[in-house]
Amino acid sequence: MNGLRILLNGTVHTEPLVRAEAARLLGELGDKRAVPYLIDMLRKDNWYSKVTAVYALEKLGDEKAVPVLLEMAKSPLVFNFNGKHNHDMIRIAAVAALLKLGNKTAAKSIHELLTIKTSQGFLELAAYILELPDNEAAYPLKSIISFEFLKKYAKIFQSGIHMRILDALPYFKTKSALHMIKKYLKHFSRYVRAKAAGALLKYEDSSANRGILKRMLINEKKMFTKLKLAVLLKPDNSSEIIKRALKNSCYFTKSTALDAAAELKLHKLAEDILPLLKDKHFYVRICAIEALEKLNYRQAGSKIRIMLEDEDPRVQLQAAKYFVMLKS
Repeated sequence: MNGLRILLNGTVHTEPLVRAEAARLLGELGDKRAVPYLIDMLRKDNWYSKVTAVYALEKLGDEKAVPVLLEMAKSPLVFNFNGKHNHDMIRIAAVAALLKLGNKTAAKSIHELLTIKTSQGFLELAAYILELPDNEAAYPLKSIISFEFLKKYAKIFQSGIHMRILDALPYFKTKSALHMIKKYLKHFSRYVRAKAAGALLKYEDSSANRGILKRMLINEKKMFTKLKLAVLLKPDNSSEIIKRALKNSCYFTKSTALDAAAELKLHKLAEDILPLLKDKHFYVRICAIEALEKLNYRQAGSKIRIMLEDEDPRVQLQAAKYFVMLKS
């Protein structure tokens, strides 16, 4: 069994979501043997999920990726649906990746997008763009993501839009940005409230802001948001909150609890995670494997080895990564 080979083969799977997952996991591994496979995926794949290969190549930081990223910046080789941003998003991501790799002329490849400034792709990648260095090469792209740009999208009634806005707001160290983040703490969506809590500490991790979130944790009713607050604040009862959520009937709540257990390095919960390797929902199984990997829980090896034959190929990929990372 070769875990890396399973992941590399995943880049040519018939299902685009499986190819995307393989690319994401290869980026996390940081093994440059994946570079030619990711390059090949960009040149031959015809679906929007190939944007994950762009992110993976940027993480791997290999100059061999520059030519294909330049190709994607000019033409991503996917259908350009009218009114959709996915096509533009691949181009913008490729330029941002090139800039992070030190290419100084990448922005020229999306000159028309920078001129009209209307693609939602800029918003989807706002935080990724704002991470770019403050230099002349990155300025044409970074200047698009202004506070006024974010405020314009804030008028749209879609929680996903507001999540992207909150990813970007902490980069604006202004009273207006802080006021906007605090306003989002009372949003009707549990997901937006959780994102706002994280944004508040990214803006400034201060005792005052932590006090706001501690009061929020006490009053919060939704388990998803409580889990996110527990990760941020690390209260004394965080393991109890997470252990209770691991038994929740909602698959996404269980998955979030698994992520939380891994992030807080709660090794004592490993035995509580093991049963979720057999959960009926594929995403819970994925998160359970990932949590055990991050907790360096090698005792699960025999159980996870069986999952290399799981009915869902994305579970198989996560299981393969477990063995690569733990070299067992």
